[in-house]
Amino acid sequence: MEPGLLTTLGQSFTNLRKLDLSYNVKLADEEFISMLASLNCLRELNVRGCEGLTNASMVSMFKSFKQLDIADLVHCDGIEAEAVELFVLNCLRLRHICVEESKFSDVSRSWASKKIIERCCFEIVSEKITLFLRYGDSERGCLSIMPSFEMGCGQSFTNLRNLDLSYNVKLADEEFILMLELFDCLRELKVRGSRGLTNASVVSMFKSCKQLESVDIMNCPRIEAKAVELFVLNCLRLRQIHVEESKLSDVSRLWASKKFIEVIVD
Repeated sequence: MEPGLLTTLGQSFTNLRKLDLSYNVKLADEEFISMLASLNCLRELNVRGCEGLTNASMVSMFKSFKQLDIADLVHCDGIEAEAVELFVLNCLRLRHICVEESKFSDVSRSWASKKIIERCCFEIVSEKITLFLRYGDSERGCLSIMPSFEMGCGQSFTNLRNLDLSYNVKLADEEFILMLELFDCLRELKVRGSRGLTNASVVSMFKSCKQLESVDIMNCPRIEAKAVELFVLNCLRLRQIHVEESKLSDVSRLWASKKFIEVIVD
């Protein structure tokens, strides 16, 4: 990102309501704070994975963003618990915050409860696993998981309807296939960008997930056209599939048409 670009953009979009700066690892306090001064209408901000931001950025956020409702601060290593606490206390319109559990102090919890702020958090469930669960979503059947996944997690969410595993680049067939056996109620599955998955995982999808209606397998280079063909043929309740056009055989297209399956090749 060019130096000064964010400041210039901020000055050009003063009425911006939503801003996603996630995983801008080179983003630093100085430029971020400079940009904030122009975006006083912002309602939603995502700085997930912006490792260069520190507590100073947090202070500037609640001072500049009087209308901010939603903030995602996960994987911002330079932001500490004390800054999160100040943010929760002083961001008057905040209703939803995503942050690591370890950075959510007792004071933050208390004020989040009093102000009816919905909280997302990351919780360590083993030495190598990180689970992302938005509080309350398990009851509504929606779960998003960041790299990677462990069987123990799956056993707690057997009634899930919606599972998002997008961009889990370390996710492999073995753990994915074992996990699917637990989710026989799944209706929607996203594995976009999960580059470790192969044809074997696709076969497991239609064998294990009998109620699956929507699937996103874009940007999974090890999943081939022949597996997509098998999936379209055998996933009986499928109504929508996201997949590269190059992986759609004539047979896949024909059966998708006959079964009224929406094919999205974005």
